[in-house]
Amino acid sequence: MFSLTENQKKLILAFFIAVLLWGYASNQTANVLNYGEEQAASFLLDIEVRNLPEEYQLESMSVERAVVRIDYISYFSKINRSDLNAYVDLRNVDNVK
Repeated sequence: MFSLTENQKKLILAFFIAVLLWGYASNQTANVLNYGEEQAASFLLDIEVRNLPEEYQLESMSVERAVVRIDYISYFSKINRSDLNAYVDLRNVDNVK
């Protein structure tokens, strides 16, 4: 029957390992078990108001919180809610009634 030499077995094993490593490295957002699936994270953040001139007063906001979605997350990194900020910059806002 068909028999592989020791060298041929090592080559097949090396090729298989190389294909697995290539697949893992080329798609950092997923590992081999969920290859091709999109990795994303959503966070609910409080909205902060920045640079409000002293002569102005904020009467109301339509929303107090925002959902932030990050579509690309590297498999090697961890994103925590404390790393993210959501804010509204009112530096160049005119008086609107």
